[in-house]
Amino acid sequence: MRKALFVCLCVMSLVSFFGCGGEDAPSSISTVQGVVSDSLLNPISGATVVVGASSATTGSDGSFTISNVTSGLQTLSVSAAGYISASRQLTVSALETNYVPMIILERRDSKSTTIGPGGGEVLNTDGAVKLIIPENALTS
Repeated sequence: MRKALFVCLCVMSLVSFFGCGGEDAPSSISTVQGVVSDSLLNPISGATVVVGASSATTGSDGSFTISNVTSGLQTLSVSAAGYISASRQLTVSALETNYVPMIILERRDSKSTTIGPGGGEVLNTDGAVKLIIPENALTS
């Protein structure tokens, strides 16, 4: 009896340790949802939103849903024609729908210039110059 119990426990331990074969369970796959708007809070239709290796395009109401996002720290990037792109770090919780606070894009104007391979913007909309450099765009 003891020998049978020991063998059963060993088999259960091996199955637990190595898994049952086949594909891994999607224990770290999640969904990200949000809305992209302009500075006047008007929805931006057709914006591209990327989280990790997954992406989506915003609908007419500015909303997006991205499925199959790996959990953990991810970079969320948003771009739209006529607007200055934006990105931020996002911690995606596993097996949940993660709601992103409203993403607001500033309208690109003739006084805006993109700089460098790492990205960045120089703005001069009201006479004041503003330099925006994305996180991790500069290295030393």
